[in-house]
Amino acid sequence: MLDSEMKSVIAENCGSYETKFKIVTMSVGRLSESCSNCINFNGDKCSKGLFNEMKDIISIN
Repeated sequence: MLDSEMKSVIAENCGSYETKFKIVTMSVGRLSESCSNCINFNGDKCSKGLFNEMKDIISIN
């Protein structure tokens, strides 16, 4: 799975996902969920430490 696809799958299944772009989302419509668009994801790292845990779970399934 490509990195961008993995980030989308993780974001769609993450209970802590919260978009960085609330105003854009409200005015334009739904922005695709991805770790890259999450307030908890900075510098390719999840500040809540959920990325690797979610990635491992998704990889098993």
